[in-house]
Amino acid sequence: MRKIMLVFCVYLCMFCIAFGFAYADNQIFRNGDIAYSSLDDGTVEIVKYYGNNSYLVIPDEINNCKVTRIADEAFKGNEYLRNVHMGLHITSIGASAFENCTKLRMFYMNNSSVQYIGECAFRDCTALDNIDIPTGLSEIQKSTFEGCTSLTKIYSFQYSSVTSIGEKAFLNCVSLTEIDFPKDLTIISESAFEGCTYLETIRNMGRSDVTVIGKYAFKGCSRLKEIEVPKGLTEI
Repeated sequence: MRKIMLVFCVYLCMFCIAFGFAYADNQIFRNGDIAYSSLDDGTVEIVKYYGNNSYLVIPDEINNCKVTRIADEAFKGNEYLRNVHMGLHITSIGASAFENCTKLRMFYMNNSSVQYIGECAFRDCTALDNIDIPTGLSEIQKSTFEGCTSLTKIYSFQYSSVTSIGEKAFLNCVSLTEIDFPKDLTIISESAFEGCTYLETIRNMGRSDVTVIGKYAFKGCSRLKEIEVPKGLTEI
């Protein structure tokens, strides 16, 4: 009997390790190539993607439960993804969720639902060429788009609720040419746009509520000819 139990435990451990079913204190389930866990509010969070598809649609629901969150590092380092469409109910994208997805070029998200994007979420996504800033987003975290060397356009930024741009948020986005700041923006942190060597135009800076611009915020922006200083600016 003990031998049978031992064999069963060994196989169970091998199964859990193979499928990554040891994530925090939550039980992990599989739906095709997607591993997910249940949240306290009855929705689910995607914790890992095991597929090799170049095109991926994040489902709106899994087993009749809304998909609302992408966990930290869920897609980090994926070598295959090129196009990703987010589900309608996603409200949160975790830290480093898509970091170092070097072939990711197109990323579509529902502008009305996403309220949080974690640090380094898209860092070193070197093929990403444009992004839509969700209207409900209040902060761009540290290093969110750092090293996105192909990023040329940031859409809908001026219509967002962003009040703060974190340190190194767009560091070395060398292809970025223009940006439209939202009215409610108050803080541009240290090195936020450092190394954006092709940045030529900044709109709405003077009409924004910016009070703080951190050191090196625009260091190395050699093509930027002028910046309209916000009236409420108190610290540079």
